[in-house]
Amino acid sequence: MTGNWKKYTQERVDEFDRNKDALVQIHRQDTYNRLRYFYNVVRELYADGNLGGGKFIARKPLKA
Repeated sequence: MTGNWKKYTQERVDEFDRNKDALVQIHRQDTYNRLRYFYNVVRELYADGNLGGGKFIARKPLKA
């Protein structure tokens, strides 16, 4: 799942940047800056190979 998350986090930052004007109007510049910083840090962690993703599936056993 790491490849999927790497792509997703890049797309999230790109989309966030495209919507900057609307987001600043709603949340103000300071909040936008903090969120942008957070999203970019997560993107960098995946891009640099310092964070990975996985998928876990758990099933509850059927009662006998």
